Parts: sequence; structure tokens; C-alpha cells
Amino acid sequence: MSSGSRSGEPPPASLVFLPIELHEHILSFLTFDTLFLASKALPLWHTIFTTRFLTSIQYTPPLGYNIQGAHQIFYGINSDFICLAQDGIIQKIYLYYDSGTRLDITEDPILNTPFFRSIEDRDVIYPCIPVTFHPTRLRRTRKKPDPYVIPSDVKGGRSRKIAPTIYHLDEIPPEYTLAKVAAVLVRSHHNEIPRHIFQGKYQVEIGPRVLNIGRLRPYRQGLEALFRGLEM
Repeated sequence: MSSGSRSGEPPPASLVFLPIELHEHILSFLTFDTLFLASKALPLWHTIFTTRFLTSIQYTPPLGYNIQGAHQIFYGINSDFICLAQDGIIQKIYLYYDSGTRLDITEDPILNTPFFRSIEDRDVIYPCIPVTFHPTRLRRTRKKPDPYVIPSDVKGGRSRKIAPTIYHLDEIPPEYTLAKVAAVLVRSHHNEIPRHIFQGKYQVEIGPRVLNIGRLRPYRQGLEALFRGLEM
């Protein structure tokens, strides 16, 4: 006889026994990156994510956050897309969450997903609207150290900085997958990193970039690779 029965109390109900409709309702409040993480927690949530939500939200950003048609994995509101690289080649890919969770997605099938939802989305993406960043992302970004500073090069109050590598969305071929986009950015960013770092593994963050290029065509959206230091 269970301890719950001895005390006259019913055993605690398991989350998996809730109606599927209730699970779907709970998950519907999550952003794409958080929902992706939640899908790893329970087999049922993984099924709901892949059959109910994945197709509809992976290319649909939160209201006012980004443009339609580009995959949301690089635009996480609660996560950062981090590549562990060596000699310009990706060794591991992680999503780092604000909660402190690190999710290894190196072998995840989602990386084989096209970056653009369709060729039509790719063709209309250049006349961009400005990105309105979610305030959570702004706060998290400000808390980070300067991503370009190399501590060993700080001498006499002057620091060595690494320029980000930018990949404009209108330059990305429509057939590129998420893995291919990340590989191209990391390989290109390798040329910006000083030679003495090349021997070890280092972290590169990939995130959104908006460039003001003039009054007539004021915004050009893209992705940028940022050096985030050596392997921890």
C-alpha cells in the first residue's frame, strides 16, 4: 500500500495524464525557443511541438520582433545561439538560455531545416522593416561583457577588439539550411580572430543584425557572428 493511501490522501496526479488540449494550451504561451526547449522535457510535449506547433511558428516571430519567413532559431527571445568552433569549423552548437540551461543541438534534426520558409519569402526579404527587439533580449545583451575584447591584448588601458561578421539576409541562398548558414558565418568570422586564438576552441554567437544604410533604404537585416571568448 502506498504512503498516500496510508495517510488517506490520493497519490499526486502526473502531468502526463492531463488532457492533451490542456497541454497544448499551456505550450501555446511559450516563444519558439522556449517551446523548443520544453519539447525535450516530455515525449508528449515533443509530439505536440512537432505535430501542432513547429510548422506554424518556426518562421513566425513574436509580434513586432522580426520579419516573417526567416527561421526563429537565431532570434531567440530567451536564448542565444552559440557555436563552439576551432579553425573556423563548428564542433558543437548550443542554445544558451537565460535560465542557465545549455541545450546541445549539434545533432538535432532542426538544423537541417531551411533558413527561409520559401523562395518567395527570400525574394521579398530585402525591403526590410526595422527590427523591434524584445526588451528581454536587450536586457540580457547589456549584461554581457564586450564580446569583441580579447583580455590578453589589453595593455595600457587599450583593448583589442574583434569586428563582427555580418551576413545580410538578401545574400543568403534560399536553399541554405540552418546548419549551412551557421557554418558559413563561423568560417567567415574565423578570418577576424587573431592568429594566437586559432589553436584553441572558441565560442561564436550568431544573432540578428540591422544596418542603417541610408535615408531611402534605411534598414538591411542580417545575421552577425560575434566572438564570445575561448572555450569555458
